[in-house]
Amino acid sequence: MPGCVLSDVGDMIRTYSNPVSEEYKEISKVVCNKTIVYGILDSFKTSCKLEVLEKQNLFFGGLAITLMQSIRFLTDYLNNDIYYSTNYENHNLIRANNQYQLFVSLKKLNQCN
Repeated sequence: MPGCVLSDVGDMIRTYSNPVSEEYKEISKVVCNKTIVYGILDSFKTSCKLEVLEKQNLFFGGLAITLMQSIRFLTDYLNNDIYYSTNYENHNLIRANNQYQLFVSLKKLNQCN
């Protein structure tokens, strides 16, 4: 399906780099796995026909999608959980915090390089 590669790669980073799920309640365990992040980035850079600007911004896609998902979960929580289904009280708030922690971890990884 046509779309923006930054969104696709960003969602892969968001989904696969976190060793625990977005449902995980112990936020201190949420951290990006840099080996997975760099594996995704390197694979796309070497295997896909991308423009130079796309290659330069693949990591930004991970940051953007992760932060956006955190905001979406938080917004849904503040709107009484009308979009995402929940299984317990504060479910979307936990998801929002989880994704924000992953964003912070990704941002630290980016600052180290």
